[in-house]
Amino acid sequence: MTTDSAATVARLFAAVAARDLPTILSCYAPDVTIREAPSLPYGGTYHGADGAYAHALAFWETWGRFQPATVDDLGEVLLADPAGRVAACWRHRLRDVDRWLDTPPVSVYEVRDGLVAESTMFHLDTAALLDFLGAARS
Repeated sequence: MTTDSAATVARLFAAVAARDLPTILSCYAPDVTIREAPSLPYGGTYHGADGAYAHALAFWETWGRFQPATVDDLGEVLLADPAGRVAACWRHRLRDVDRWLDTPPVSVYEVRDGLVAESTMFHLDTAALLDFLGAARS
């Protein structure tokens, strides 16, 4: 199960990097729960297929203008256990004209039957993310 769980999360990361919404959504279980820091503009808890869709749109609405149309690599390192849990250390890279932000989030996933059933994001510095957004040029 470890290899399969890591492969599922790797597929999700590849789809996020490519901004491939149909593939992103296909990685999630129908009853998925996605959790983000409440302080972020898209923060909170999302449930089910509709929640996964809403989360993806809200994430891209917030960060899309600060990232290229596709990203070659999110720098993810995946660590899986036999129970289907996967921790992903990755890079959240943003650019606004002359400002850059490169911060290392950690995401924890629970994979069941080859699909992500739970996703929880842990950002190192949500204040830096909010500061970046507040100082962004329109």
